[in-house]
Amino acid sequence: MNRTTTFQLPLRGDDLHTAAGAAGTSLLAEPLQALVTAVSRRSAESPVTIYLCADDDTTQARDDFATALVHALTPNVPSTLLVDCDFLQPGLSGRVPQKDALGFLDYLLYGSSIGVITQDVDGVHVVGAGSFPVARRMPFIESAFSDAARRLATHARCAVFVGPAFDGDTGRHPLTGIVDVVATLRTGIRN
Repeated sequence: MNRTTTFQLPLRGDDLHTAAGAAGTSLLAEPLQALVTAVSRRSAESPVTIYLCADDDTTQARDDFATALVHALTPNVPSTLLVDCDFLQPGLSGRVPQKDALGFLDYLLYGSSIGVITQDVDGVHVVGAGSFPVARRMPFIESAFSDAARRLATHARCAVFVGPAFDGDTGRHPLTGIVDVVATLRTGIRN
């Protein structure tokens, strides 16, 4: 059964960006440390899939948090993958060096190999969105997403998918229904 986790980060964007870039964990919130510990333990037993999104359109903060999470996970789970699933704004805010290279959509649609779609960025394995052009209303079949996500997690032991909370039709992103953990980044404290 899926669990939903909401992170409230009392960090400014600059602090989060610094932590993500330096792969440091001292600036990261306590819930992130708990998630890293739990995912590390669970991945020793079976593959883990996480879908990380933001509760608004702040892709920079979401991508900074995703990068920090994967940097924190990689020492414990060296095969961790960071997967860009924001097909309308690919590149993880500039973190994917070749954002038009083969990636997740190519893996999903054509069965490209894991080695071909993976790029290494500062010691982190990153899979870009892919070279397949996507329109806002392009239909994706949930079973195809599920199959591709499972295959990636089997190779990686931990796959962190990063994308929007909703698809273009205001429905939940297809991956939110099939991963082990949905982590929603709340970028501001709300009363």
